[in-house]
Formats: sequence, C-alpha cells, structure tokens
Amino acid sequence: MRRVAVTGANLYVPAMRARLVLAALLAAGLALPAGADAKRLLVVQANVGNINAACAPARYKLCQPPVAARAARALRNLRPDVVGFEELRPDRRQARRLLGPGYAVACDARYGWDCLAVRRAAGVRLVGGLRTRPAPAGCDDGFTTNRAILRVAGRRVAVALGHPNSMDVACRAQQVRDLFRGFARRGPALVLGDFNLDPFREADASVAAFSAARERLHLRLASGRAFSLLPGPSQGDPTGTQLDDGTTPFPRPFSDRTLDLVLTRGLRGSCSLRRVDGGGGMDHRAQVCRLRIRATAARRHVAFAGAVS
Repeated sequence: MRRVAVTGANLYVPAMRARLVLAALLAAGLALPAGADAKRLLVVQANVGNINAACAPARYKLCQPPVAARAARALRNLRPDVVGFEELRPDRRQARRLLGPGYAVACDARYGWDCLAVRRAAGVRLVGGLRTRPAPAGCDDGFTTNRAILRVAGRRVAVALGHPNSMDVACRAQQVRDLFRGFARRGPALVLGDFNLDPFREADASVAAFSAARERLHLRLASGRAFSLLPGPSQGDPTGTQLDDGTTPFPRPFSDRTLDLVLTRGLRGSCSLRRVDGGGGMDHRAQVCRLRIRATAARRHVAFAGAVS
C-alpha cells in the first residue's frame, strides 16, 4: 500500500472544496448548519387588567402599585422580545416601567390601553407604528383591533393585536372580520390578543368569524386549550397585596375561558400559560411563547459563514 504524507497542504484542498460545495448548497437553500437559519423569539401576550372594584375608576386597568411592581419583576425576568399588552393605563410609560429600558412601544390610537412592545437588542423592529382599526358604528370604541409590521431576521412579519368587544357579540364579530379582512395573506404572521372569545368551547358569530379567518389565512393556534381567564380571590382585595389560592369565586363567563390567543404563520413553536402578576391581582394568565422564524437567505449566509470559519 502506498503511503501518503499528511501535510497542511493536503488537508487544505479538501477543506476548501467542502466549503465551496456547502456554499453552493447554501445558495440553493439546500444545506444549513443546524440552527443557523432560525431566529428565536420569546413572545408574550398579556392582559394585565382586572375585575377589581378598586380599579373601577381606572376602567379596570392595571391600577394597583403592588400588582404593577410584581408584574414588572416577572416580565423583566422573562425579558420577552415581543409583547402584546391589553388593559394598560392610558400611558405608554406604564409598558416601559413593566419591561424596563430597551423597548420600543406603540399603543392604540384611541386610548392607549392596548400596546405592542419590541426589544431592540433582540433585533426586532417595529415598522410604522401600530395602526388602529375604526370601531364599528354603535359599538364601544374602548375595544380596539390593530395591525403592525415587524422586521425580524430580515423578514417582514405581519402582526395583529386584538382586543375586541367583550359584551356585544355582533360588535365583536364585526371587529374580528374587519381585523382579518385586510390582513396579509402570505408570509410570516403573528396574531396576539385577548379576543374575548373561546374558540375551543363557544359557538357564536365572533367565533365563526375568527375560525373562518384562521382557515382562510392559514393561521396556526400556537396557544393551547388551557383556561387563560381565571380570576381568584385577589380580585376583591382593594390593596393589591393579596395573592390567590388556586380557587375562583367567579362563574362563567367571568372565568374558565380561553380568551388569550396566539396565532402564527411561518413561525414554529408553542405557548404556555404563566402568571405575570406574582400570584395575584390580574384575572388573566399570560401566554408565553417560544417561537422560531427562518432568516432570509442573506442572514442565513452570515450565520453559515460564521459556522464554518
């Protein structure tokens, strides 16, 4: 058998050929190092309001300082990349106090109760602000539906933030139909909101509109069936210091419903429910989602180049 001396020059040629082959496959979208083509996102959907009589003057928004302080600790520990908020005080500074520095925040154009926040250091950009849809004639304009565009890993992501009417089915159905009627039909999409409907257990006109839009737009429910509306005894505490004990004194439709929903298209992953009030003070649980989105070809090339260098 002929022996061949192994030298640096011998190894360089096959290594260079391997790089060229892999680069060609990358250009064709056929080969990527594991994980190099995915951008990971931590997304939170959180209605931070309540049904506490102490907050009635604030229209049941996040009005109790002890609850807000516990929520700030929970959210800052999570450090989410994208957050959909409902029932904030009408001041985007509250969103910034909850999340800490480094977030861009845009709120609905009518009252500023529903907001979208993105973490700049995560490479997420909010393009053009939050566009609030008109309220249907004769319906409570305190409930909003909104659209936005994010840029993530070189991709354009269509976003909807929904908080339609909680009391009037016809108004809610109109808002749902309007929100999705002009929504992007292709490309990555992220839908967040307290939609005030339970698609797993209810059957009214708003659920029908929601389900039809999901099917037509090929939107996937990333959130599950577990109840997100679970008010506890803390809702009767005027101080905001009481924590819940795992029971609920409230009957349906004020409890035991899945209203906080996350839908995706072109993003993989799932959500789980978590308290962001430190154990008491809010009547909703937050959806905490770990999602992934494929980067553009240019971003994949950068990731690939770093992986093989």
